[in-house]
Amino acid sequence: MKIVNQQGFSSILIISVFVVLLVSIPLGAFYLKGQVQNKSQEATNSEKLLKESKGTNKTPESKPENIITAFFQAVKDKNKSKAKSYLSENVNKAAFKSTFENDTNSPSLYNQEFSYKITETKTDFGGNKAFVNVDLVVSGQTLPTVVTLEKNTSGIWLISNSETAVYGNTNLPFEEQQRQPESLKRVFLVLTGPADFYLTSPEGTHAGYDPKTGERLNGIEDVYYEGRLPDQLESFAITDMIGSWELKVIGNGEGEYSLMTRLVNTLKEDSIKKSTSKGKIDTYILQYPTGADKPLEVTPVN
Repeated sequence: MKIVNQQGFSSILIISVFVVLLVSIPLGAFYLKGQVQNKSQEATNSEKLLKESKGTNKTPESKPENIITAFFQAVKDKNKSKAKSYLSENVNKAAFKSTFENDTNSPSLYNQEFSYKITETKTDFGGNKAFVNVDLVVSGQTLPTVVTLEKNTSGIWLISNSETAVYGNTNLPFEEQQRQPESLKRVFLVLTGPADFYLTSPEGTHAGYDPKTGERLNGIEDVYYEGRLPDQLESFAITDMIGSWELKVIGNGEGEYSLMTRLVNTLKEDSIKKSTSKGKIDTYILQYPTGADKPLEVTPVN
């Protein structure tokens, strides 16, 4: 048996390690390169799947404004089936008559050039109903419109109603609503306690106490306002309440206010009591009820 001395053995060991390193380095590099390529391919595949899923998703991100935008884009594209996909099952079909009917001769937004601008969005305290103010411009005429949306069981916003401040205009996709003197929708509102009224009509005009200027306003046609006197109630008498109205109750001190609503035609009455403080603002959306046996619809919003 041949004996290798310690020095010779050390030399052999060094040579062996060097050979192993020479072989390992390219193998390791090849492995790392393969890993990088795999990761890159996975990222590319993920991006591709994401794009494909976005491309096939027919429902926009569920925000009220996005649903409104998608609906009007479908109208611009004259795609009624797609427009219907943004309407809820219990939608007011009379308000979207041209979307559900195929009469191309009837005046509607589907056969006209129009533009629109979303000006404001409000949601109720429960987060399940939203009101979106939209200015429609048709033939140079601005038509203030309130679109109501509700969440379905999957949490998706869908359009349930739409009302415009201008009635009897054949350019609109909504059912024409003529004001008839014998069927005026009269409403009486009374506010007591440390708070003030500020009412906004569907047309965007105002009445009540303006907290910014400290002035009394009465710029709404067919509305009589009385109030802003010490120790006296404030009241609104609305002669014909068509559409959605915004009412702000603005605290001018500490305590509890009471808001009473009464339908003059049916004498249906309701009230809301709520604590307030100086400068606090509670906002409500007011709508005349659809049934004669119901009180005024008052929806608190954020």
